[in-house]
Amino acid sequence: MIENVRIIKTEDLTSSLQNMGFFDYNHSINDNNKSYMKYLNKDSIQIINSRFKKDFELFNYPME
Repeated sequence: MIENVRIIKTEDLTSSLQNMGFFDYNHSINDNNKSYMKYLNKDSIQIINSRFKKDFELFNYPME
């Protein structure tokens, strides 16, 4: 990893940016109710899991 780089989760974007001193930033993402899995087949899920494996590990996200 590169030093002095902060990686933040989208779901914590506003609070993380405020913790870093950006108080004029307030963005709300309300896609929590959407299910994108219906657009993916088994092959596409395997490609995503393979390509973004390290991201899933770093952010502690489960892989499908």
